[in-house]
Amino acid sequence: MERMKVFLVRLEILLIVLLVFSPLLYLGFKHFSPEIALAQYDYAHRNAQYPTLSPLHTEGTNIVDSNGKPVLLRGVNLISTNWGSKYATWNPQAMATAAQDWHVNVIRTRIYESEYSAGYGQFFLDLEREILAPARQNGMYVVIHPWFGQNDSFPDKNGEAMWLAVAKRYESDPHIIYDLLAEPRDATFQQLRDEYMRLIPKIRAVAPNSLIMVTGLDWGRDVNAWLANPLPFENIVYRTNPYNKTGEFESYFGRIAEKYPVFIGEFGTENDLSMTLPDVKNLLGYANDLHLSWTAWHFTATGCPCLLSNESSFTPSAYGQVVKAALAGTTYPYPQPTFNNDPSKLYVYSHFLESGFADYSWGLSLSLGSTVTTNFHNDAGLYFNTSRRIVPTDYQTFHLTLDTPHPELFTLRFKSYDNQLSNTFDLKNSENTVPTSAINLASISGILIETKGTIPDPTPLSLSNVYFQK
Repeated sequence: MERMKVFLVRLEILLIVLLVFSPLLYLGFKHFSPEIALAQYDYAHRNAQYPTLSPLHTEGTNIVDSNGKPVLLRGVNLISTNWGSKYATWNPQAMATAAQDWHVNVIRTRIYESEYSAGYGQFFLDLEREILAPARQNGMYVVIHPWFGQNDSFPDKNGEAMWLAVAKRYESDPHIIYDLLAEPRDATFQQLRDEYMRLIPKIRAVAPNSLIMVTGLDWGRDVNAWLANPLPFENIVYRTNPYNKTGEFESYFGRIAEKYPVFIGEFGTENDLSMTLPDVKNLLGYANDLHLSWTAWHFTATGCPCLLSNESSFTPSAYGQVVKAALAGTTYPYPQPTFNNDPSKLYVYSHFLESGFADYSWGLSLSLGSTVTTNFHNDAGLYFNTSRRIVPTDYQTFHLTLDTPHPELFTLRFKSYDNQLSNTFDLKNSENTVPTSAINLASISGILIETKGTIPDPTPLSLSNVYFQK
């Protein structure tokens, strides 16, 4: 009887202790359960039999495997792990469908700094469950790119810590490719270069054999700019996101692709984008000609441009059908451009836009062929813009060939990166030359052609041979 009383007292004390400390026990379990699940997950996958992927590196203009054989990475972007519970189960299904039905061998996905800040264990557990484990099971590489803050150009200390944690965890994993910055803009090229010079050695100190992608300014489009001062590291691939017209491809990545490996990270078409379905076909054809790897944006039916019209059935959209056919081996013709290599000239336009320039015109629809052609309207403007800063004093003159019935009704101005405008120059003839000493700007990033007064509406206009002369 006495023993029973002692037992009941001890049981009562235990229940009181559990009652008092249960919130702490619950919080502790909640805190550590992702790490526990991640450890179990890692153990299971270390002992699983997956298709073996070769580590990748670069040689010349190619991405190659461990035997030096060129590897073409062709695939799709897949949404990240933060789109809600539906996608937690949908993502692995999408990975299998992309690999088996679309013949994808690479997935590009996004990691969020905010998710890393919320918890290391859950961050990596979600990434494993939804993306990396299905990629291993289906023999696919994974390109990881970041979202810092509100899609900031550069990471803060926490964003950098996220990358270092990824590098440490996957330091010897051949599936992982590092795309360190997403869409840089509102910065100088030197600031961008300095950021990579700071980040890359830190990643390589942890993951020395990593394949790293490097992007450019103008929202991650202009990688040609690296030709003037490439990064001094091995195993670097220059990545571009050209949501652009065909005549702008060469301006962003065509030249650098002749010397270094280039990866097209994103492209796509929908109603409010300048890239059309014919432009997509031309980009795919150009990528074939240059033997470039790519991932199309993106493999869902939301957050378009969308490769799918129905996520449940994985039915491709019209744009998705073009990409799926390309993944299956369909080729699209594209005429290989011939570049102007006169070192005394900086071309803005020859047979296509160059030097990082893109069409930012308003009220106009331009045709970018052997010449720029358009029908000019009142209250419209032709505007070529680049993320680079051209120094006028590096050149003697600016040249522009103009063909229009009324050249006297048009003017030329230049714009700096900080939106300062130059003097206004009248365009009186078909051949126009402006001394750069007359341009009252320290740098140039934009070229504008506008109307002077009222013009016959519409007025045909074409441009050719637009360049700066040393």
